[in-house]
Amino acid sequence: MSEDALKNMMVYTIACRLQKNVSEASCKSVNSGCYFDKGFTACQYEPPTSDQLDIMAAPLPGTEPRCPTFNDKVGLSSVRCKSMKSGSPCTVEATNGECELIPNPLGEVGEVCRHTNSRSYTYSMMAGVEDGQNMGSMEKACAQHEKKKTACYAQTMDLDFFGKKNPTKKKVQTAMSFKGITLVSKTKMTAAIASTLGGDVTSADIVFTKVHFPVKATLTLSTSMTEVDGDRSAFDAKFKKGAATDLKVRESDIDISAITEATRRRDLLDTTAGVNIAFTVSNAVDATVATAISSRLTAAPTLITIAAQTKANVTLKEAPTYDLEVEMDVATANSAAVLSKITNTDTNADIAAKLASAGIPGAVVTIKATSTTVRLNTYTPVAAVTAPPAAAPGQRTPSSEFDVNSDATRVHVLTAVAVAAFALMSIH
Repeated sequence: MSEDALKNMMVYTIACRLQKNVSEASCKSVNSGCYFDKGFTACQYEPPTSDQLDIMAAPLPGTEPRCPTFNDKVGLSSVRCKSMKSGSPCTVEATNGECELIPNPLGEVGEVCRHTNSRSYTYSMMAGVEDGQNMGSMEKACAQHEKKKTACYAQTMDLDFFGKKNPTKKKVQTAMSFKGITLVSKTKMTAAIASTLGGDVTSADIVFTKVHFPVKATLTLSTSMTEVDGDRSAFDAKFKKGAATDLKVRESDIDISAITEATRRRDLLDTTAGVNIAFTVSNAVDATVATAISSRLTAAPTLITIAAQTKANVTLKEAPTYDLEVEMDVATANSAAVLSKITNTDTNADIAAKLASAGIPGAVVTIKATSTTVRLNTYTPVAAVTAPPAAAPGQRTPSSEFDVNSDATRVHVLTAVAVAAFALMSIH
């Protein structure tokens, strides 16, 4: 940040504001940045645009660099537009929808340039140019179906605008496990999968929607099925609460797959020895986290919270194991062929062989065919979008514009130091 820009803002803000009960001429004579605010009969200071942009774009002292927020982008855009003089540079066409000319809001002769705040431009700042245009297109399309529930629902699209970008394709959603892989290589894995599936599927068509290393284990608790079944939901809740604390995970990460009666042989007779609880801890982001969860299951006495919650002794029956599991979307125009390939018994070995050729040997691939589904493309192209009524010359179109930049809500660029300077002046 320019030290001079900040210093000038402080000095001239104070100098202008110290002018009490002055005329417009005497206010402007203090500094070229001073202007007379008729509404408040006060002398204000408007920093040069270059100083405003410099201060707004600079990182806050003592903080880590960060990407600009939506508000940052809007503020910078407002300053850029405001700095333009009336004329051809400040037009929707010349600024790609960023700025527009409007009648002077203070009632003075002429026009001023300001940020359009159009939905299409706002969306582009929020989601990028391509998806911003998609958002605007979706909004206009849905607007045609106002008060028509069925037609509106038929116009739905994914948040990633898959339907609009790929009108001839569908998503085949499936999940695969990769035993023996502890380090994820997305490039090599998608290449191996795409090569195996064939057809129109490329690496770019495969999107990993979830990658984790679920940990599976079985514990034995010294309680009875009668006690468990007496209030199963309460028992499950207590077990998950205790396990989440002991394993340092979230309760929602724990899924109980089965609770069965444990038995033991004594004098050739089966006698009850408690219950076995098979469960999975999901969402371990990598093998290191999965290993840590496994260690907490095997290191005694770390399961004391489970014991306290269920009022039972806890022992490990089956040692924890974990494998890499990946949920994915496969974009294809021939979903039937992809589904057929996924359910083919040779596909597992084919993917493993291609992974080995790519430098990832020893993987055992299992495709969870039971979870494979086709997500239909529900996007319906709109042939013609009815344009909103034209606004009068110099006026905005309320139905298609935000009005966050009106006189009442006009954004002034002030740093925390300048605000402090205002507070200081109010004492005098």
